[in-house]
Amino acid sequence: MRKLYILASLFLTVTVMSVTPATAYDNFGMYGAGMGMGGWGGGYGWGGSQGGIGGIYDGAANVIRSEGMYNVMNSQSAINYGKAAQEGEKARALHIENSTKIHEERLKRTREAKVRQSEERVENLATRERQQEFIDAHKPKPLPISQLDSSTGRINWPMALRTSEFDDFRKSMEQLFETQSKYGNTSDLTVQIVEKVGQMKTLLRSFIRKMPMPEYSESRKFLDSLAASAG
Repeated sequence: MRKLYILASLFLTVTVMSVTPATAYDNFGMYGAGMGMGGWGGGYGWGGSQGGIGGIYDGAANVIRSEGMYNVMNSQSAINYGKAAQEGEKARALHIENSTKIHEERLKRTREAKVRQSEERVENLATRERQQEFIDAHKPKPLPISQLDSSTGRINWPMALRTSEFDDFRKSMEQLFETQSKYGNTSDLTVQIVEKVGQMKTLLRSFIRKMPMPEYSESRKFLDSLAASAG
């Protein structure tokens, strides 16, 4: 308010100083006093709308209104700035919240992936162990001494493998095991025995339609165990 009073006083002073004598006479009469008909009028009369005291007050009012509008605009600007700052803070907080959620989701997925990988490794290991157990359970075992005398190399063949078609294979196989019994096992002997067993199995498959299935199965298992005995 003090500022408004100072502005109004300055405006009033400048305006009064700019009024010419003629203008003052026209508006106020000589020395500001006007005389009415038949004596003094009912009071002092103020000048017209141009250059008089009324114009001074109108100008002062305009100054005051301008100052008020300036203050209103400043206040509105401060309010708008405050709102903008609040919106910016909200946006920043939302960005931080979203970034945190994304980071937590990534960590969660990473942990879940590690758990799945660990479970898969355990499952694969268990599967391999089961497969190995199956192989071991069905792995041919060496022939018992009743079918193969390791001290002499003598082999007690099943009936299906005693036919003339297997004569040459039987003689070769008995010679190999006899050599093994005299000089011990060698890698070369093992390879030769395994190869001969494979040839005998191939020949045996050619009789699968002519041979009873129990005899075929017995002969096949016998040859598998004979190969296992070589090692």
